[in-house]
Amino acid sequence: LHSQLEALQILDSTGGDWPGVSGTVTRLHTYLDRAEVSLVERSRQQGRLQADLDEKTLELDNQHSKTKDISEELAICRYELNSALKEIGELNLTLEEKTRVLSEARSEH
Repeated sequence: LHSQLEALQILDSTGGDWPGVSGTVTRLHTYLDRAEVSLVERSRQQGRLQADLDEKTLELDNQHSKTKDISEELAICRYELNSALKEIGELNLTLEEKTRVLSEARSEH
């Protein structure tokens, strides 16, 4: 389009009688100006969208980090709970053994 405009401008600048060339040059300038404005606006819109995307990505990264921290805390809690349950089980066996020994001692008397 730019090369066509340049060719028409050259024709227009020769001062010859070229019907419609001047109007075509004006219309092409108008079209190019509108296209440039549209391009600038789209570029701004793309910049805003990229900023929004960057912000959402940061939020997601933060949430992922928090989720990871919570997951690690849960793993520690599970380990501690399992350790406590194991200890309770061992104490329960000890209690059962002592109860059995006590019952045998009572039955002997």
